[in-house]
Amino acid sequence: MVHSCRNRLLTSLASHDREAVLALCEPVALDLKQVIETSGETIEQVYFLESGLVSVIAQSAPERLVEVGLIGNEGMTGLSIVLGDDLAVNRSIVQGEGQALRLAPASLRGAMAARPAIREVFLRFVQSFLSQAIEQVYFLESGLVSVIAQSAPER
Repeated sequence: MVHSCRNRLLTSLASHDREAVLALCEPVALDLKQVIETSGETIEQVYFLESGLVSVIAQSAPERLVEVGLIGNEGMTGLSIVLGDDLAVNRSIVQGEGQALRLAPASLRGAMAARPAIREVFLRFVQSFLSQAIEQVYFLESGLVSVIAQSAPER
Protein backbone atom coordinates (compact mmCIF):
# COMPACT_ATOMS: atom_id res chain seq x y z
CA MET A 1 0.00 0.00 0.00
CA VAL A 2 1.41 3.41 -0.97
CA HIS A 3 0.46 6.07 1.52
CA SER A 4 1.41 9.73 1.61
CA CYS A 5 2.50 10.05 5.24
CA ARG A 6 1.68 13.23 7.19
CA ASN A 7 2.90 12.02 10.57
CA ARG A 8 6.10 13.86 11.40
CA LEU A 9 7.44 11.10 13.65
CA LEU A 10 7.18 8.59 10.82
CA THR A 11 8.60 11.02 8.25
CA SER A 12 11.63 11.48 10.53
CA LEU A 13 12.52 7.81 10.01
CA ALA A 14 14.91 6.74 7.27
CA SER A 15 12.87 5.96 4.16
CA HIS A 16 13.40 2.17 4.37
CA ASP A 17 12.36 2.16 8.05
CA ARG A 18 9.36 4.40 7.35
CA GLU A 19 8.20 2.09 4.53
CA ALA A 20 8.55 -0.92 6.82
CA VAL A 21 6.26 0.69 9.43
CA LEU A 22 3.80 2.03 6.87
CA ALA A 23 3.41 -1.47 5.40
CA LEU A 24 2.01 -2.56 8.79
CA CYS A 25 -0.42 0.35 9.19
CA GLU A 26 -3.98 0.94 8.14
CA PRO A 27 -5.51 4.41 7.77
CA VAL A 28 -8.42 5.12 10.12
CA ALA A 29 -10.64 8.02 11.11
CA LEU A 30 -10.44 9.43 14.63
CA ASP A 31 -13.84 10.36 16.04
CA LEU A 32 -14.41 13.07 18.63
CA LYS A 33 -14.30 11.64 22.19
CA GLN A 34 -13.04 8.28 20.91
CA VAL A 35 -11.12 6.56 23.72
CA ILE A 36 -7.73 5.45 22.42
CA GLU A 37 -6.29 4.14 25.69
CA THR A 38 -7.64 3.54 29.19
CA SER A 39 -5.34 3.67 32.20
CA GLY A 40 -4.46 0.21 33.49
CA GLU A 41 -5.87 -1.58 30.46
CA THR A 42 -4.11 -3.36 27.61
CA ILE A 43 -3.25 -1.16 24.66
CA GLU A 44 -5.15 -2.62 21.71
CA GLN A 45 -3.78 -0.38 18.92
CA VAL A 46 -1.04 2.19 18.35
CA TYR A 47 -1.95 5.35 16.41
CA PHE A 48 0.30 7.68 14.43
CA LEU A 49 -1.79 10.83 14.06
CA GLU A 50 -1.86 12.51 10.68
CA SER A 51 -4.44 15.11 11.71
CA GLY A 52 -6.56 15.69 14.76
CA LEU A 53 -5.60 15.82 18.40
CA VAL A 54 -5.45 13.29 21.23
CA SER A 55 -5.50 14.44 24.86
CA VAL A 56 -3.52 12.40 27.41
CA ILE A 57 -5.17 12.53 30.83
CA ALA A 58 -3.74 11.37 34.16
CA GLN A 59 -5.78 10.77 37.28
CA SER A 60 -3.93 12.37 40.20
CA ALA A 61 -6.66 11.62 42.78
CA PRO A 62 -10.01 9.81 42.71
CA GLU A 63 -11.85 12.92 41.53
CA ARG A 64 -9.00 14.82 39.85
CA LEU A 65 -8.13 14.46 36.17
CA VAL A 66 -5.16 16.36 34.75
CA GLU A 67 -4.37 16.77 31.08
CA VAL A 68 -0.65 15.99 30.91
CA GLY A 69 -0.15 16.20 27.18
CA LEU A 70 -1.45 16.43 23.67
CA ILE A 71 -0.51 14.33 20.69
CA GLY A 72 -0.94 15.58 17.15
CA ASN A 73 0.72 14.77 13.86
CA GLU A 74 4.14 15.01 15.52
CA GLY A 75 3.66 11.80 17.45
CA MET A 76 2.05 8.55 18.39
CA THR A 77 -0.02 6.85 21.06
CA GLY A 78 1.01 3.60 22.70
CA LEU A 79 4.12 4.92 24.43
CA SER A 80 4.06 2.00 26.88
CA ILE A 81 4.50 -0.38 23.94
CA VAL A 82 7.71 1.43 22.94
CA LEU A 83 8.90 1.01 26.54
CA GLY A 84 8.13 -2.73 26.53
CA ASP A 85 4.82 -2.79 28.42
CA ASP A 86 1.27 -3.63 27.31
CA LEU A 87 -0.70 -1.47 29.74
CA ALA A 88 -1.67 2.15 29.28
CA VAL A 89 -0.51 4.50 32.02
CA ASN A 90 -3.01 7.26 31.21
CA ARG A 91 -6.30 7.74 29.44
CA SER A 92 -6.03 9.02 25.86
CA ILE A 93 -9.08 10.49 24.16
CA VAL A 94 -9.64 12.20 20.82
CA GLN A 95 -10.20 15.93 21.33
CA GLY A 96 -10.06 16.89 17.67
CA GLU A 97 -11.32 14.64 14.87
CA GLY A 98 -8.81 13.57 12.28
CA GLN A 99 -6.99 10.74 10.58
CA ALA A 100 -4.37 8.30 11.84
CA LEU A 101 -2.36 5.29 10.83
CA ARG A 102 -3.11 2.36 13.12
CA LEU A 103 -1.19 -0.81 13.82
CA ALA A 104 -1.23 -3.62 16.35
CA PRO A 105 1.23 -3.49 19.25
CA ALA A 106 2.77 -6.82 18.19
CA SER A 107 3.48 -5.38 14.75
CA LEU A 108 5.16 -2.34 16.28
CA ARG A 109 7.26 -4.55 18.57
CA GLY A 110 8.30 -6.66 15.59
CA ALA A 111 9.33 -3.60 13.56
CA MET A 112 11.35 -2.21 16.47
CA ALA A 113 13.06 -5.56 17.04
CA ALA A 114 13.92 -6.00 13.36
CA ARG A 115 15.03 -2.39 12.90
CA PRO A 116 16.62 -0.86 16.03
CA ALA A 117 16.75 2.60 14.43
CA ILE A 118 12.93 2.69 14.56
CA ARG A 119 12.97 2.02 18.30
CA GLU A 120 15.60 4.72 18.85
CA VAL A 121 13.47 7.35 17.10
CA PHE A 122 10.34 6.31 18.99
CA LEU A 123 12.22 6.31 22.32
CA ARG A 124 13.31 9.91 21.65
CA PHE A 125 9.64 10.81 21.14
CA VAL A 126 8.71 9.09 24.42
CA GLN A 127 11.45 11.02 26.22
CA SER A 128 10.28 14.32 24.73
CA PHE A 129 6.62 13.61 25.54
CA LEU A 130 7.41 12.64 29.14
CA SER A 131 9.55 15.73 29.61
CA GLN A 132 6.72 17.96 28.40
CA ALA A 133 4.18 16.09 30.54
CA ILE A 134 6.29 16.58 33.68
CA GLU A 135 6.65 20.27 32.90
CA GLN A 136 2.89 20.60 32.33
CA VAL A 137 2.08 18.98 35.67
CA TYR A 138 4.67 21.13 37.45
CA PHE A 139 3.13 24.31 36.05
CA LEU A 140 -0.41 23.18 36.89
CA GLU A 141 0.44 22.11 40.43
CA SER A 142 2.56 25.17 41.21
CA GLY A 143 0.04 27.68 39.89
CA LEU A 144 2.56 29.03 37.37
CA VAL A 145 0.17 28.46 34.48
CA SER A 146 -2.07 31.28 35.63
CA VAL A 147 0.98 33.54 36.12
CA ILE A 148 2.19 32.77 32.61
CA ALA A 149 -1.29 33.31 31.16
CA GLN A 150 -1.64 36.65 32.96
CA SER A 151 1.73 37.87 31.72
CA ALA A 152 1.14 36.83 28.10
CA PRO A 153 0.95 39.78 25.68
CA GLU A 154 -2.44 40.68 24.21
CA ARG A 155 -3.03 39.72 20.58
